[in-house]
Amino acid sequence: MDEVDKLLLINLFLNPRASIRELARRLNRSPSAIEYRLKKLKESVIKGVKLYVDPSLFGYSQVIVTYKGEEKVENSVLTFKCVEGFTTSQIFYKGKLNLPKGVIKVFRVNRERVYIPSSRDLTIIKELSKNPLIPDAELAKKVGLSTRSLRRKLDFLFRNNFIRVIPILDLGKLDLLVYAVFSERPVSLPNELWGISDQVKFGIARNIEEIMKIAENYAVSIKSSYDVNNWIENVQLV
Repeated sequence: MDEVDKLLLINLFLNPRASIRELARRLNRSPSAIEYRLKKLKESVIKGVKLYVDPSLFGYSQVIVTYKGEEKVENSVLTFKCVEGFTTSQIFYKGKLNLPKGVIKVFRVNRERVYIPSSRDLTIIKELSKNPLIPDAELAKKVGLSTRSLRRKLDFLFRNNFIRVIPILDLGKLDLLVYAVFSERPVSLPNELWGISDQVKFGIARNIEEIMKIAENYAVSIKSSYDVNNWIENVQLV
C-alpha cells in the first residue's frame, strides 16, 4: 500500500459517496488510475460501506460503553474491537439503559436533538441504509423527489452529521492506525475522520509515534475492527 492508496482511503472515509472524478481531482491522478486503485482496494482492504445514523435525530439518548469480552450489545449503533483487549459500543436508548456485562467505563454522549425529521427524511434514510452508494437520481425516484430537492435534503442531513456513510475497512490489512478519543472536554485531532460529538472523535494515524503524541493530551484506544449496525429499519415516527 503506497502513499496514494493511503490518501485514497482517507478521502473515502471522509466522503465514500465521492465520484471517481472528484477523487481523481483531489489526488491529482487520472480517473482511470483511481478506478484501478479502488478496484484493488476493494479486493483487499475495503469490505463494504454502511450508513451511520445519529440516534439523537430520533430522540434517543446515547452512551459509549467500554466493556470486557465481545458480547453483542442490544441497541448498538457502532461496535469497535480494540487492540487493548476490550470492546467499545455506542448504545442508544429511551428510558432504562441496559448495560453489557464487564463494563469498564460509560461515557455519555451529549448531543441535543436539534431537528425533528419528517416521514420523507425517514424514507430517504431507510433507502440509503439499504444501499449507501445509491446514485442521487435513483434515490430521488425511489422517494418521490426531484434530484435537486433530494440533494438539498441529503446536504442538510450530511452537513449536520445526522447521517454518514462509513466504509468498512479490514484494519488488519490496513497500513494505517484507526483510533478513538473520548474526553470530557472538546477534542481536536490532527487527522480527524469524524466525530460523534465534540468530545468523541475518531482519527487515523500513520504510525504509533503519532498515536503516542496524541496520547499526551487524551486517552486513546486503537481499533482492530469495527462495524456499523443497521438499526434504523425498525424505526417509526410517532
